[in-house]
Parts: sequence; C-alpha cells; structure tokens
Amino acid sequence: MDVTEVLIRRNVIVDGDGAEFGLSDEFSAAVDAETEHLASNTETERADLVRARCGVEESSIVLDRCGDDTERLGRYLALYEQTADIPLEDRLGLFVGLEAVARDPAPDSGAPELFLPVHADQLAFYLSSVRKAVVYVWRDDCPPCETVRSDLDTLVTDPIASVGLFAVYGPGDPETLADQYDVRGGPTLLFVVDGKVDIRLQGAQYTDIVEKELSHLADTELA
Repeated sequence: MDVTEVLIRRNVIVDGDGAEFGLSDEFSAAVDAETEHLASNTETERADLVRARCGVEESSIVLDRCGDDTERLGRYLALYEQTADIPLEDRLGLFVGLEAVARDPAPDSGAPELFLPVHADQLAFYLSSVRKAVVYVWRDDCPPCETVRSDLDTLVTDPIASVGLFAVYGPGDPETLADQYDVRGGPTLLFVVDGKVDIRLQGAQYTDIVEKELSHLADTELA
C-alpha cells in the first residue's frame, strides 16, 4: 500500500509544491470538530465514544497509543471516517503517515540516511505498521553515536525488504523510551519483531556484530 497515495486519494492530505505535504482543508476541519467534541467529554466518555465508533479491538489499540492527547485522537477518528472501509492494519499504517505530516518533523541530524526520524511517542504506531524493524536511538555530542551511525550508513545502503528502519532522538522524550522500551541512553539499537524487542545492542559495537543482527532480522521468518 502506498500510504501517501491513499491519503491523497482520500482527501486527507494534499501535495503542496511537490515536496511538502499538508492536511486538506476539509480534513483539518474534521479534526478540529472531532477534537473539540472529545475535549468536552471526560476520559471515560471519550473511551466510550471511540469504542462505539471503532469497535473494541481498534479502540483498545488507539486509546493505548493516543492516551489523553485529544488532538491526536481527533486525527485518528477523522481518519477513521475517511477510511472505515479498509482493514485495521492498513489504517494504522495510514495514521503513521498522517502523523508524520501533522506534527513537526522529528530531529534528524543524527539519523542514518535510510532511517526514518520519528518522535519517541510515535514509535509504537510506527512499529505497529511493520512486523520487523530496527530502531536506532541517538544523542547529540556523542562519539559512540557517530560510530554507530557511520556503521549503519555503511551496512544499510538499500532498504531492507519488510523491515522498518527508524531513528529516535533520545533526549527528546527519555521518559517514553525508558518506560516503553527500557532505553536509558544512546546509542542503542533495538531489533524488533512483532512489536517486541528481540535483540538490544547498547553502546558502540563491532561492525560485524551489527551486520550479523541486521542479517538475522532480515532472514527471520514470521508465522
């Protein structure tokens, strides 16, 4: 599924000048209306509203990921109205793309070239859109981080089939990284399968160790 193409076709985003995307006026108005309605309800009432709209399984995922962020939840409900006919897994993937457009870009100065910079609190959604992923957590003024980034740029010169590649600026949201992924510094590499950390490498490692884990993840067969 081409996420950008679907979001444009559903009039969720518009192509500005060929390089930048933004929310369509109609979708922005829908988000504002959903957010205002959610904000006027209690947390329990919001949960009931989402459950009634999306069903038990989807609402459980969405409420867990969005927490008490009513604007983010409003974006999801507005997206749901535009994409209710497509499978849940695909809609979660679309929301990942929508979030990338709707929010300020994540820091990218320390990200390897082929790794998508994401905010820490977006990572769960990004991981839910793929079954296998590599997450690189980096810091500023960090020589070991530069070593790991250089290794990743050398080892990952093309996208890896069926593997998401994400980079997270650790100091941007250390609480989320610690609470959800047990990451308490950088550089850290997480090799993730079905949303769970399978292998964790902390600090700079020998290049052949990183290469071995990349190959192992790429070759991992999923049920």
